[in-house]
Amino acid sequence: MNAPQHWHGGATATSLRSWRGADLAQVAGVVEAAWQAWAREWDVSVDSVAAVVCGSAADTAADSHAWHLLGQRGDARAWVHWSGNEARELARCWFDGDAADTPVIADMVQACMGDARHCLARALRLAESKAEAPPARELFSRWGGGVTASLCWGGLLLLEPGVLDALVTRVRAPHAAPALVGIGKALAGTELALRVDLQGCELALGSLRSLRAGDVLRLPHRVEAPATVVDARGQAVFQGWLARSRGRRAVELAALQAQ
Repeated sequence: MNAPQHWHGGATATSLRSWRGADLAQVAGVVEAAWQAWAREWDVSVDSVAAVVCGSAADTAADSHAWHLLGQRGDARAWVHWSGNEARELARCWFDGDAADTPVIADMVQACMGDARHCLARALRLAESKAEAPPARELFSRWGGGVTASLCWGGLLLLEPGVLDALVTRVRAPHAAPALVGIGKALAGTELALRVDLQGCELALGSLRSLRAGDVLRLPHRVEAPATVVDARGQAVFQGWLARSRGRRAVELAALQAQ
């Protein structure tokens, strides 16, 4: 549909972005693989690391979390939100109980969570950014293209569309579609209905009314003249010569002659 004449392209127009379920599942797989690798490295029970789920950022209130910049890829950025439960859960994993808040444990937790940031940034192919910038509110709109990924113990990732563009392209590469085939091979099994048209005849209305089953109509079509072979739309595709094959009436196809 053509746009009305009074519409004009604008440099400040906003693109509408959304993601397929398959794309979100692929990105969730990338994040989960990095998260589980971090858990194994730090002797955190993988069973305690919940499966990562990706969804639209529109389902998250813009001001409901404290977001910290994780890194950026070009102009696209990603943020992380820690729930505050990580220190307690890590202490339980390491010491099988609620360990006292000691300086040693605090240092371990700080180093562990710092490494978690690095693992996630590497998986998302992000470069470090020292400019702490909060996410734009438009990222949380229904068509803003923002995506959240759940982490264990209530943590969240927030990704701008540009980060997902790189991830989805990279994940799809090993599963490229099979090579295309020629149109002849692709359509080889398709059935096409054809009709052979002979030259018609004229018949008086009175004679038409007196016709009975078994009557023979004489057609002016000459045996030496080719018939026209047409497709289901009535489009001429071949000329045809009347013939016989294995005791049955047949048509020998020939190229159309220019009129």
